[in-house]
Amino acid sequence: SAESSSSQALKQAHQLVTSCAHAWREAAWTQEPAEASSAKMLHRAWLHMLHRSLAGKDEEHVPGPWQSWLTTLRQVQLARLCPYLDTEAQTRLLRSIALSSPAMQQEVDSAPVVIPLGLFTFWQGLVLVALARRQGRHALVVRRHAAGAPEVLFRTSSVVLSATG
Repeated sequence: SAESSSSQALKQAHQLVTSCAHAWREAAWTQEPAEASSAKMLHRAWLHMLHRSLAGKDEEHVPGPWQSWLTTLRQVQLARLCPYLDTEAQTRLLRSIALSSPAMQQEVDSAPVVIPLGLFTFWQGLVLVALARRQGRHALVVRRHAAGAPEVLFRTSSVVLSATG
């Protein structure tokens, strides 16, 4: 059902966001004490990542994979400034994010992360594509319709495989 697939998509998104925040904290670039996992800690970790990605400072102190991640995150944030976001521009942005996102972990789950637009905004979708690629997973961006099967708008697997093959 649509409700259970929405619930599954939200659960996957939460796992991706949480995993990245924990990895960032474990890398110890935050100046706050290690505390139990909390919404406040996740919020701070993401604010720190977003700030660092836009500031571009101290990148020499950040290991290569995290530098690439910050560059991808900067690209996602700057994409919000795109003045004319038609379908072609969305596809170019998704492709660019998929290709620039560093796989910092080995793929654990071979099932793609399904990102339904409508449940998530386009901008949230860009972040989720980047997070899926960070985990070494593929993403599938879809648009649901009232009747029938969802329309597949973008597959990272086709972009990433064509770029490497």
